[in-house]
Formats: sequence, C-alpha cells, structure tokens
Amino acid sequence: MKTRKLLTILTVVCLILFCACTKEKENAITGDVKQDIEKDTVTLPETSGDEQLPEVDIPEVDVENEEPAPSETEPKTVGDYISEFGAYSSSGGEYTEDADIFAEAIKSANKVIVAEYTGGFDEYYSFLDHIKINSYSIYPFDFSQEQVDKVLENSELYYNHYDYYLVDFDVAVGDGEHFKEGSNLYMMAFGQDPIAGGPLSEFVPAEKALDFIFQSMKKDLGYNYYFIREFLALYRGELFEGKNYPESFDFTDSVHLITHLMTRCSKYREYPPYSMDEINEFISLSFDANQGLNLTEARDFENWMTGASYAVTDEDRENDRLYGCSWGHGGTTAEHSFDSIEYDGENTKYSLTLYADYAHFAKSKTITVTLEEKEGTLPKMTLLTVESDTGRPIAYVSV
Repeated sequence: MKTRKLLTILTVVCLILFCACTKEKENAITGDVKQDIEKDTVTLPETSGDEQLPEVDIPEVDVENEEPAPSETEPKTVGDYISEFGAYSSSGGEYTEDADIFAEAIKSANKVIVAEYTGGFDEYYSFLDHIKINSYSIYPFDFSQEQVDKVLENSELYYNHYDYYLVDFDVAVGDGEHFKEGSNLYMMAFGQDPIAGGPLSEFVPAEKALDFIFQSMKKDLGYNYYFIREFLALYRGELFEGKNYPESFDFTDSVHLITHLMTRCSKYREYPPYSMDEINEFISLSFDANQGLNLTEARDFENWMTGASYAVTDEDRENDRLYGCSWGHGGTTAEHSFDSIEYDGENTKYSLTLYADYAHFAKSKTITVTLEEKEGTLPKMTLLTVESDTGRPIAYVSV
C-alpha cells in the first residue's frame, strides 16, 4: 500500500513538473531567477490514490499581445523639406552672401545685425544671448516655373518670388521656443520687400515655410480672416491681457475698424455712409453682448469720425445716414500668422501668432480668437484670449 501511495505521488509530481517545463518554453524568461523559483515551490499533501489533488492556479503572462513602445518619429531632414515643398536644391542666388551673414549673426548673437535684416530692434533678440549654436549649414533651394504653375492652378494662392535658403543650426543649448537642442531647420527668404524694410523677408521654422512661400489669397479675401485681421490692426481700446470679452470693447476710437468691416461683410451697402442705427446693429451682431456707441450729440459723432471723410449727399441726409470710412484707401495690418483653426460645430477657434518684426522671427503674442459662426448670420467674436505675451510690441504695416 505504501508503495502504491509513493508511486501515485511521484506520478503527480512528474506531471506538474512536465507542465511547468512546457509553460516555461512558451513564455521564456531569461536571467537569474533562482530566488523566485525557491519562493514558488509547492509542497504536496499526502493523499491516497483515490483522492483528487487540489488545483494549483498558475498565472499566465501574455507577452505575445503586449504592444512594443512606439518609437520616436524621425525628424525631417533638409531633403525631406525640399521634396515636400516641391522644390529643388539650387546653387544659390544673389543673396548667398547675405544668407551667410545673417546665419552667422544668429549663431554669434549679433543682435544689431539680426535687427537690420528683420526690421525689428536689437533688444527683441536678447534671447539669443542664452542660446549656444555650435555650427550651421545653408542649403539653397528654388522652384521651377512648372511647379509654381502647378501649385497656382485652380487655387487661391499666390507665389512670393524670393531667394530661398534652408539653414540647419546645430544647437547645444536652446531656449525651448525659438531653438531646441540638436538640429533646428529655418527657412530664409531674401528679396527687396518694401514692407519688411530690409532684404530678409522671412525667417521662420521650416514647418511653417510653405505658408509664407505660397500665401493664401483666401485668407485675405475671406470675411472671417479679414474680420480678425482688421480687428487686430485697428482696434484702439485696451486689450491683450488674459481673457478679453467683447462686451467690454470700447469702439469710440474705432471708426476705421467698424466702417471697414461694414463695407466687407455684405450685409450693408458696399460704400458708406451708414446711419448710427446701422453702425450699432453691426456692432451688436459682430461683438457678443456689446452695447455699441452712445454718441447722442453731433459733436461727439464728429469726434468719432476724426480721420474719416465722406461727402454726405442730400439723399444721405434724408435717409439719416452719417459719415463712414471707405476701405478703398488702404489701411494698417498687424504682422501675424494663422497657426491653427479648430471648429466644434458652432464656435471656431483661430490661433494666431503676432510678431514684433517684419521677418516673422521675434514673437510679440500668441492669441486665440473665438468666433461664433452660424449660417445666415455674421460671425460674432465671443472671446479673445492671450495665450502668451513676450512684452514686445506688435509690428504694424501701413499700406
């Protein structure tokens, strides 16, 4: 009997060891795990051959379905960007020497030379003092006429014909905003730009380059973009601190802004003059909860009209129309770029960068403008949020 019991126990032990060996083969574990094995040793109770052995749960580790950690995306190279632009590597143009002078000024933190090229002021570039650049390499590129024609065909774009270069800065110490450690690719666009005031028209990160090479006419012609651009350029009330709610906007010094927008919104006649009722209606439709102007005396309205002129005809007087400003005389623009647009079905958030120079290098502020957009109505500004503020003033352009 004892012999039978001993044989039964040995048989069970062999079966368990056989299963354990099989499991280890499927989920191989490497390394010295001697202590763990000792901890997991199971002592079997004495039992007769007719008794059922207690079940032993062996935890399983599903290593086959574990997803590997995602690998970091490889950064784009100069060749990647030139291919993405639809351009080709060139031997450079008439501004090759300027490209080297400017890149060297960035590397050596020569803020005076940087400002001469960008149209800013040298104090705007104090952040360069805290950046260490080991070296840089310059890669000229250009576009064939065939490629330009292909992009412009059936599109609302126009092409800025500049002398183009990509410059790769090898940065040892960055600031996390303008430069990061490692490779930093910027696009330099040279040309005698009357707005920029110098030979360097653009100095922007490579990922933004196409927005400045092929610029969208839709951004200029579409009313929503025009509305935002004119507001940023012409609003003269207090603004740009945290959240700004339109109900508090003061338009008593904004005759150009209001009447410029009214001529473009297609709700009112294309040219002024407009009545006070029309003006206040427009303000209430375009700026959430704003009560409009309260200019009860002619003298106050004349003050509001300072700088604007329009001949009032007898017909205008009969229709209670007042002065207004025609948008045809030119205007002012704040240097900016549209960075992203998010639409949630009712409100659209436009994220913009405002610049302190004309090459779009030194930032002034980043903001988000929220517009309520409903079919059949004018877009209404509901919020303007200042996301960041460098303290540098905005660069304005009068055209």
